[in-house]
Amino acid sequence: MPVPAVPPELWDRITDHLHDDRPSLTAASLISRACLPASRLHRFHSLILTRESYLSFSALLFASPALGFAVRDLCLVSHSNVSRAWSDDDALDTFFAALPCVGALALVQMRMEDALYRATVQNLEGLKSLEIDACAFASYRDLVELVASFPQLRSLAAAFDKSQPQPLPLLQPPSPPKKLRALRFTGPLTGMLKALFSWLRTAEDVHIESLVYCVKSDDPLDLLQDMLEQLGPSLKYLELQVDADEALDRIFLPISFTLSPCVSLHTCTLRLALREMCVPANRSLPWVPTLLAQLAGSASTLHTITLGLTVDDIDVMDLRALDAECGVRVLRTPRFADLSALDWEEVARVLGAVPVGEGGHGGFGRLRMLRIEGRGEGRALEADVRERCPELWARKILELVEVQ
Repeated sequence: MPVPAVPPELWDRITDHLHDDRPSLTAASLISRACLPASRLHRFHSLILTRESYLSFSALLFASPALGFAVRDLCLVSHSNVSRAWSDDDALDTFFAALPCVGALALVQMRMEDALYRATVQNLEGLKSLEIDACAFASYRDLVELVASFPQLRSLAAAFDKSQPQPLPLLQPPSPPKKLRALRFTGPLTGMLKALFSWLRTAEDVHIESLVYCVKSDDPLDLLQDMLEQLGPSLKYLELQVDADEALDRIFLPISFTLSPCVSLHTCTLRLALREMCVPANRSLPWVPTLLAQLAGSASTLHTITLGLTVDDIDVMDLRALDAECGVRVLRTPRFADLSALDWEEVARVLGAVPVGEGGHGGFGRLRMLRIEGRGEGRALEADVRERCPELWARKILELVEVQ
């Protein structure tokens, strides 16, 4: 009895269900040629290549050139940004030319010089997302010209280590990509980062809608405050990360930091590392409602707020280390039960859950979701919020998200 032919669309549908199962994708491509195109697309859609795996994949790519059309996201990783193994590889020009569909490129600890620099600039003009992480550049101009060489660029992520030389002012710098809409700065504050942002702001027709910024230890907030002042009217998404050893008072108070310039936000995420246990005596916890209150300018547009804290975790700490000067501080996402230490009454007041006639301001009426990240069972926290803040609970905007 002949076996009926399976339509190609059905083969693709079956293969799509295996998109994150690499062994099954490999098996499917060996079983039937009909599965091969979709299997390749899922298997090679996103690649992370070290120097060793790059050499292996290059051999496979040159033996089967059609494979290059499946690669959309590419990440190149070097063990050190002083190594010249990548920058001296003249075959990179041919390698990048064989990947015509790459739309996102991440460069990690690369030495951006010579063959690597030329190959990147000359072959990836359609790039829409670029991530630069701890890479070394011969000069600030090389960095600027690299970014400017991608006219379709919409997202830029950059983190520089402090070993980079101080940038010199540029004469006749190139124009920033006009389609750039998202910035992500998660490294320490450096002269290179300051200069990069100053250059990006030279283009009046670049409207940044998304900003992710991480505050590191000992970093002043002047640059972040300047970013918010300049970008605030156009920002729709803001993620503020604080990963510093100091208490939030010492970080935010010296320059009277505020989020108030942001007047058009749709989504705001706060990720704060608090170097104390999640208890009412935690000196940084009061900053949560304070920062939320600073978002009042976006009250008419803001629909989602996400709060992610990390605190000293008593579960995995040796209690004897609490009194030790050199005790190791282990930070983890707090248990939901411990988040009762947050001043929920003040959070409810700030978010306008209390009617105007009863002391509230009735703002944030468009807020649809207040996401709280935590661990463990959340019913105790829900019961606590329901009892302490019935108006906030009645809005049904509280969502507890479990993270590890």
